[in-house]
Amino acid sequence: MFDLPMTEKEDVKVYTDFRKNLLNQGYVMLQYSIYVKCYPNKTSAMQGMQRIKSIVPGKGAVRAIIITEAQYQSMAILVGGKSFQEDNVTSCPLTVL
Repeated sequence: MFDLPMTEKEDVKVYTDFRKNLLNQGYVMLQYSIYVKCYPNKTSAMQGMQRIKSIVPGKGAVRAIIITEAQYQSMAILVGGKSFQEDNVTSCPLTVL
């Protein structure tokens, strides 16, 4: 989850580069500024977190959380429906939405 400044031209480039890097690492957008990725185990997830730490911009707020498959499955959609990205995430054998 992230909230990066977008006030200056350079800020927009930093935001765009960070987002592209997430996509290149296999993350998909769940909601604006919230990206998710399936990992097969906690060790892989922790390695992924280290990769994210290495690309975090100097300004703004970036947070990461590791949740289990069961916790992710128990997420309730309160308004709207599954996004295109969420439907694609279901192709991951570890996550069923």
